Amino acid sequence: MLRIRFVKTLLVTAVLALVAVACAQETDNTTGWPFVGSDQGHTKYSAAEEITAANLGDLEMVWK
Repeated sequence: MLRIRFVKTLLVTAVLALVAVACAQETDNTTGWPFVGSDQGHTKYSAAEEITAANLGDLEMVWK
């Protein structure tokens, strides 16, 4: 009886782990910041394409 309960618990845990992995949010490596400072070299570079010379004057500060 104890062994059946252990197997069921193990099975439920495995299923939950698989669901969590399947539902994990993927990051967009072109505009995401997976590390503090954007990358392991802390270069603070982002390849965001939304900011262009044409809309640079429209940017607003959102935090300080």
